[in-house]
Amino acid sequence: MLLLTGALSHAAAEPPRWPTPEEMDLVRLHRPFPELREIEAQPIPHVPTLNPNPSRPALDIEDLARKGAAVRATAQSATTSPATLRVFISLSLPEPTLQRLMDQAADLGVPLLLRGLHRNSMRQTAERIQALLGSRNTGVQIDPDAFERYGVTQVPSFVLAPGNGSADPTACAKNTAQCKVTEDYLRVSGDVSLDYALQHLIRARPQWAANLPPSLRALRGTP
Repeated sequence: MLLLTGALSHAAAEPPRWPTPEEMDLVRLHRPFPELREIEAQPIPHVPTLNPNPSRPALDIEDLARKGAAVRATAQSATTSPATLRVFISLSLPEPTLQRLMDQAADLGVPLLLRGLHRNSMRQTAERIQALLGSRNTGVQIDPDAFERYGVTQVPSFVLAPGNGSADPTACAKNTAQCKVTEDYLRVSGDVSLDYALQHLIRARPQWAANLPPSLRALRGTP
């Protein structure tokens, strides 16, 4: 067994060599080369031909323009939001004033904003709001940053801003000096109805009327 292992190891260590004539004759015997007639009998593979002048559809400039306009309209509608009307109130306002504003806000989907808590109590604030709202389907938000952003110092106040007119809320949390919006906006204050305030604001910026939500356009008589 040891002798056989040693012989195999020695054979594996031999350097490569050319085959002998006898070995080549043995390979040709078992695997002969094909004859010329056999090679010529093989079918020639078909090479596809390419059309050097392929027909192309005519370029429809109008169709491209229509598609481009549709893409621009979609992008514009996705990035443009309607002008926003906000109503700033206090729960200390006379109840008839609050009831009138809440009626209109519920009908038009306009947000009502408070600076802070009623009597510094969350429970009393919630009870007071619930008593005023009754069955109206609207809400009242506590947003002191919005009062800072739009410089509201008296209530009720009405603020109309374009869709992109807003400040960074995180900036307001860090520094109230950064709360004021840089975009243009309109503000009017007084114990007036929502529709009167809106008409007053639109007279100052008539170009904003086209960007009002449908409910507010109907309020001011714009189809």
